[in-house]
Amino acid sequence: SKNEYLDWFFDRIVAGKPLLIPGDGTQKISLTDCRDVAGMIASVCDSYFAAPTVFNCGAVDVSLSYNDVAELCAKTCGKTAEIKNFVFLGDKGSWPFRPTPFFVEGSAAVDMLGWDGGRSLEGEIESYWENYGSRDKKQLNFDKDEALLRLL
Repeated sequence: SKNEYLDWFFDRIVAGKPLLIPGDGTQKISLTDCRDVAGMIASVCDSYFAAPTVFNCGAVDVSLSYNDVAELCAKTCGKTAEIKNFVFLGDKGSWPFRPTPFFVEGSAAVDMLGWDGGRSLEGEIESYWENYGSRDKKQLNFDKDEALLRLL
């Protein structure tokens, strides 16, 4: 599920906190929905391969950056994203993701398995936002964010 990842953005936007994103924020990323993984696995049942085959599960033809996700989340909850980019020095700090591009492309699964290509974040973001407030959430702590902000 994308909840944990999207909550990082929503938590800060709702609290009026800046989004501390390493680098320039243009790193391309994939946020794959668990329903897409299940659908792709199910599509294997109707296929036959003579040799083991590996498939990436990621929405096809969708390329988002961390900045794109920040802007999309902010727009969805009616706010503005305050993005603060920083030089990532290897200490994960308040950044819970990879600081580098991490993008998978699922067209091989579409071509070979007949998989539907997955859900786009743009098409699903409203439902994530609607469920955001109803999920049990741990106590939010922005201490790491604030420590990093003092260094910027």
